[in-house]
Order: sequence, then structure tokens, then C-alpha cells
Amino acid sequence: MIPLFVAAVFLSAFLLFLVQPIAGKALTPVLGGSPSVWNTSMVFFQAVLLLGYGTAHLTARWLSPGVQVLSHLALFGIALLALPLQIGGGAPPDGAASPIPWLLGELASGVGLPFLALAATGPTLQRWFHQTGHPRRDDPYFLYSASNVGSMVALLGYPLLVEPLLRTSWQTRVWSGLFLVLIALLAVCATRLRGGAAGPAPAAPLEGAGGGAERIGARRRLRWLLLAFVPSSLLLGATTAITTDIAAVPMLWVVPLAIYLLSFVLVFASRPIFYEQSVGLLPVALLLLCFAFLFDAVRDSISFVFVHLAVLFLGAMVCHGRLAEDRPSASHLTEFYFWLSLGGVLGGAFNALLAPLLFDRIWEYGIAVVLACLLLPERGEHRAATWRDATLPIAVMAAATAVGSAGSWLLPHAPGLAAALRGLVDSLGALAAHYSLDPRSILALVASLIAIGAAFAFRGHRLRFAAMLAFVVVVGVGRPFLRYDELFFERNFFGLLRVEDLGGLRFITHGTTLHGMQRLDPQRRLATTSYYHETGPIFRLTAALNQAGRVRDAAVVGLGAGVMACLLERGQTVTFYEIDPAVARVAEDRSLFSFLSDCPPRYRVVLGDARLSLAEAPEASFDLIVMDAFTSDAIPIHLITREAIGLYVTRLRPAGVLVFNVSNRMLDVKGVLGAIARDAGLAAITRYDGDRTEDGAKLTSEWVAMARRPEDLAVIRAGDPGWRPLAAPEGASLWTDDYSNLLSLLR
Repeated sequence: MIPLFVAAVFLSAFLLFLVQPIAGKALTPVLGGSPSVWNTSMVFFQAVLLLGYGTAHLTARWLSPGVQVLSHLALFGIALLALPLQIGGGAPPDGAASPIPWLLGELASGVGLPFLALAATGPTLQRWFHQTGHPRRDDPYFLYSASNVGSMVALLGYPLLVEPLLRTSWQTRVWSGLFLVLIALLAVCATRLRGGAAGPAPAAPLEGAGGGAERIGARRRLRWLLLAFVPSSLLLGATTAITTDIAAVPMLWVVPLAIYLLSFVLVFASRPIFYEQSVGLLPVALLLLCFAFLFDAVRDSISFVFVHLAVLFLGAMVCHGRLAEDRPSASHLTEFYFWLSLGGVLGGAFNALLAPLLFDRIWEYGIAVVLACLLLPERGEHRAATWRDATLPIAVMAAATAVGSAGSWLLPHAPGLAAALRGLVDSLGALAAHYSLDPRSILALVASLIAIGAAFAFRGHRLRFAAMLAFVVVVGVGRPFLRYDELFFERNFFGLLRVEDLGGLRFITHGTTLHGMQRLDPQRRLATTSYYHETGPIFRLTAALNQAGRVRDAAVVGLGAGVMACLLERGQTVTFYEIDPAVARVAEDRSLFSFLSDCPPRYRVVLGDARLSLAEAPEASFDLIVMDAFTSDAIPIHLITREAIGLYVTRLRPAGVLVFNVSNRMLDVKGVLGAIARDAGLAAITRYDGDRTEDGAKLTSEWVAMARRPEDLAVIRAGDPGWRPLAAPEGASLWTDDYSNLLSLLR
């Protein structure tokens, strides 16, 4: 009987979590590569999971075992109406409106019914097992571990096996076939329930495993809620931090979620694994994360991805371990899962829906960190809180502030000390580029470092420890010590957008990725910068085409600061395609950037997904199309498929040129483009430019150019001999709308 129920629980969880990356991959083509796509999707899935758990709880409470079976199988019968899965096939959202309602609607219509049936299956099967005659019927929580193993296998198996081996259409077919297999397994489990030695069980027995009555009070339910809320919030906070700096694609979204699920597997096993060690290690991981909050040069390091994952894993282990210790008897099993699910929904909704409205910065991640501190179990003998528990952290913070204030006052009056401190900071190399030595900076950094030291000393006392880290989070997220003069800051569905001044340059950044810059010197304000620098490949390419009279109308995917406008001439027209309305407002605000207003060509900005917008443009509309959507490390995969490039070519005039900026820290896109060019019979060349300028106004870049005939590219190669033919590497797979494999692009 145990293998039968384990197989059914495993398969239901496998299907439940396999559909999530499938849905994510189907939705990113329309909404671009924003972490908010996944975070909002997570809120939907958590909400439907809560609805499923609520359904399981109500049917267990009010229906007899026989009616429970019939109602659950009927729910699966209704879910069959939604097969095969159809996700993202509706009309795209309005480019100027919030895409959240559209996203939730697509998920509800595409996967809502099957997901609801699967969500109710886990607790229902555990309830059924409790109503059998098996000797382990009174403690069915081991099935919860099997459920989470199935979830992890689905999440990790998707990028490693499913995505590389199966086209999207086949993914949905295989998923639908396994859904039918699960229905058969459920029917077999139901027959064992009816024939179990225990016979029909009451719908809502009050007796616990030990035979005594068990009451669930409001305080206990609230504790369950909070212990489920914090790991869910940490999950989305870590996911946002990681995918902002690497790539917002399902492959990376699933890693934090798999780690989150692993904690359930370990703590709900028959013998909990690694829980006690997690309690001791979590404070250390939290200290490292708060250190990263303070220092951008550390925060931007790829090695700190592992710190985010460690905080998520250890925080989830501690919170879920406390939940496992406090789990009720099997008679209250479905209610227990309902409160866990509700806490998860609230944590996800706090991050994905409320935080962008309430906060202009990523405060929710820091709040979850502080709450994780407060949820650490007390070590040693329990004692009542005293006045010292509150006053000691306050005294340390006051002392830290006083020391920082004294240092900020003393520095201007002590040139020798100032020079020594300046030399010390300069010796730190990359760190020095981010921070100033003005009084505000000294106050913030010194006080924060003192608070980190005090937090380390207080790590055995959760209230004091949380108070110290809260101080560091406020300083680290508020960032009052940066050298940048921040002129604009906005947080929306697509992420964090900043405009900052530093060293004679004005930057526009999305997360940690630079999207454009302009010199502050009025005499050189319109000189091209970053990837478009006057000594760079795209500047020379455009100049060669202009000189040959080959450009009348151009299109640019990705607006940034609008630098591309200054590569064109009077009488020409350029159309910018941009998915983020905030970027358009910044680029068109002359007080921030003046490329669009002061450079010669006529321009217009089209909001929305570039591929969908280009599909609405007439054929043969452009002489030059520049795809600059790949410089961010969030690659919009749907823009580099065979069908996408086929669309771009139809929008080019006969001698038109298609150019891709493929500069990227993590992913090498050239092989994919080479394979598509070979398949489409297009001529393709590539150019890498590793030169930088001392003032930082030029960035290294890598480009690919395509045209229908080699002679259409000859003028480009004549003006810049650095261009080389692009050949598809051996074994390079052809990406289509139905197939892509991100793992093959990792550097």
C-alpha cells in the first residue's frame, strides 16, 4: 500500500510543479524577461494551491469517505476539459497598462482547473491513507516528503532533461498523458480505501494519534501562518535578487523553488535531517547577506548568488523545521496544510503584489530577513524577556551612530586621518568606486559595521540579533552612502530603474545592468557612449551605411537612454520598441537625457513587446533593425528564434541589415544566431570589441549582423575590418518558438 500511495503522491506533485516552468516559458515571450513574471505567477500558483488545500480540508470535514472519493475524481474529470494546456495564446496586454491582470487571467484559463485538482490531491491522499488499515496510518506526514521530492524532480528535471529533449508542444502532450496516469492511480488508491481494514472512517475525527483530544487554538494557527509566510517571502526575495543579475528564465527560477521544497523533504522525513545544524548556521548566513546589502561590489558578485541561496535554504529549514515539530495529529492534517498554504500565499502576495505598491526599494527582502531572525528558536533555557533585551540593542545602535557622527565631524579637521582613511578605501579597489567619504557615508558605514559586529555577538539571542540586523537592513537598502547622485528611481513590474550621476557621466540602470549613459559636459553631451561609442562597431557600421545612403528608416528594439538616435542623420526616421514605460519616460525627459530631443532624426517610441509590435509594422518598412534587447542579462528568448528572425527579415527592405547586440555576462548567443542564419540562408558576420575608455564612457561589446546576401554586408566589412564571418558551431541546435535550450548558452 505504501508504494501505491507514494507513487500517486509523487506523480501528483511532479505534475503540479512541472506545469509551472512550462507556463513560465510560454508567458515570457509576451512579457519579456522580468522576474516579476515569475513572482506574479508564483502568487497565482500559491493561491490556487491554497484553494486546493481548502477544498481538501472542507471535503474531509464535511463529506463521508465514499463521497470524498467521488468528488475528487469528479474534479479531475472536470479538469480534463482544460487539456491540452493552452497558455499565453490570448490577445497580448496593452503595452501601457499593468500586465498583472492579463497574466493572472492567462494562467487561470490555461492551467487553473488542472492545477486546482492536483493541488487538492496531496492532502487528500494523506487523508485517505489515514483512513486505511495500514499500521502507519496515524502518521501519514512521510507522504508529504514524497510529495516534495516529486516537486523537486519536476523543477530540476525541466531545465536538465525536459527542455533540452522535448519541444514545448510535446511537453504539454506528455504532461497530459501523465495526468491520465494519475487518475488511474487515484482510482486504485480509492479501492484500497474502501477495502481497508479500518473500514469507513468518520469525516472529521477528533481523536489524535495518541487517542486523546487535540485542540487547535488561534495562537497556534497564527504561528503556523507566520512560519510559512517568512520562507515564502524569502523565496521570492532571493529569486528576484538572483534573476535580476543572471537571466529571468524558468531554468533559474526553479533553483530557489527547488531549494525551498528541499527543506520540506528534510524536515518532514521520518527523522528530520539537518534541522539542528540549520539553526546554528542561519545567523552566519544572514550576517553575510546584510554585508552584501551594504556593499554593491559584493552584492553584484556572482559568488553571492550562493549567499542568497544559503539564506533561503537555512531560513526555510528553520521555519519549516519548527512547523514539522509543531504538526498536529492526522485528524487535523488538512487544516494544518491549509494554514501552511495560506502563509505561503500571503508571503508571495506581500513580495509580488503589495511590495511594489508600498515600497520604492526592495524593502521586503530585508523585512523577511529580520523576521527570520525573530523566528529562530531560543537556545538553552527559556526565560522571560527583560528590559535589557530591548535597551541593549538600542544602546549599541546609539553608540554606533555616535561613533559615526564623531568620525564625520573629525575628518574635515584632521587632514592626516582623512588621507589615511582615503588611502585605505582606495586600496579596496572595486569597493572604492561605489562609495564616497563624505560625512553621510562615514556615518552610515561605520555605524553599520559596528552593528554587524554587535549582531555577531548577539547571535545567540534572537531579539537582539534581529534588532542589529534591522539597523543594517535600513542602512543597506536605503543606501545613504553611495557616491552616486540619484536623480530618478522607479520600481514597477519590470524591475528597478535608476538614473544616477557619477564621474561626469549620467547612467540609466535596470537592476544592476547598465542600459545607457550620457556625458554631463555640455560640449560633449551628444557624443555617443556605452555600446554606441564613436570608436565601437555599431557606430562604424551605421556610419558606413549612412555614407552609402542605405538608411532611410531604422528600428531599434530596446530604448535605454536613446543613444542610437545620435548615430542617425537628419531626414532619417527611427522607431524605438520598448516594453517598460518607465524607460520611455526617462529617455524622453530632456532634463535627464537629451539624445532623443537633440539628435537629428525623427523618432517615435512604441510600447509593448517588440516582436508583437514589429508584427504589426508593414513589410519592408526598415533599412536597418538593431536588436539591443540582449545587453541586459535577462535574455528574451522569444526574440532569437527562427520564427522571430524570419519576421524581422520580412520587415527589412531588400538590402536591409539586421544587427544584434549580444553583449552578455552569462550567456553566449552567437551560436544560436549562427544556426538560424544558416537555416534561413542569411549572410552573418560578428564583431567583438574589447576596448574601453579611461573615463568609463565606452563598454566592451559583441555584435552580430545579418543580411539576405553577403554583398549587403560588404560595405560594413570595408569600413571596419574587424568583422568576421559567423558560422554555427558544430552540433548547434536550431531554436524555434517550440524549442530552446538555455543551458547550451551558458559561458
